[in-house]
Amino acid sequence: MKRNLLTSSGPDWHHVATVRPERLALEVWATGLQAAWLMAESQSVISHRVMGLSGLGPREPDEIQRMFLEKSTAFSAAAMAGVMLAVSGRRPDEIWRAMIHPLRDTTARNLRRLGRIQKKQSGKRRSARARVTAGMQRREAAS
Repeated sequence: MKRNLLTSSGPDWHHVATVRPERLALEVWATGLQAAWLMAESQSVISHRVMGLSGLGPREPDEIQRMFLEKSTAFSAAAMAGVMLAVSGRRPDEIWRAMIHPLRDTTARNLRRLGRIQKKQSGKRRSARARVTAGMQRREAAS
C-alpha cells in the first residue's frame, strides 16, 4: 500500500513515498560521497593551477582562458540538470547528484590533463636542474 507523505493539495511526490528507507539512505550517502570527491578533485586542480600560474609548475599558455570557459560550461550544465529534475519533482538527493555529475566530469578531466602536463614537464625540469648543477660543479672545480 502506497502512503502519501503530503496532502492532496500539495505537489505530487509519490515517488518519495515508494522508496524504501534503507535505499534512500544509501542514495543520500552516495550523493555525499560524490560531493566529497568533487571537493577533493577541485582542490587538486586548484593547487595545480596555482602552482602553474605562480611559475612554480608547468602550465599551458591558454590555461586562464580555459579555466573560465570550462567553469561557465560546467556550471551551466549543472544548473540545467538540476532545474530539469527539480521541475519534474525529483528528490533533493537526485537533483544534487545530477548537478554534481557535470562538475565532477570537468574536474576529473582537468586533473588528468594537468597531471599529464606535470609528468611531461617533470623530465625537462630534472634535466635542466642536472645541467645547472653540473655547471655549478664545473665552476667550483675550475676555481
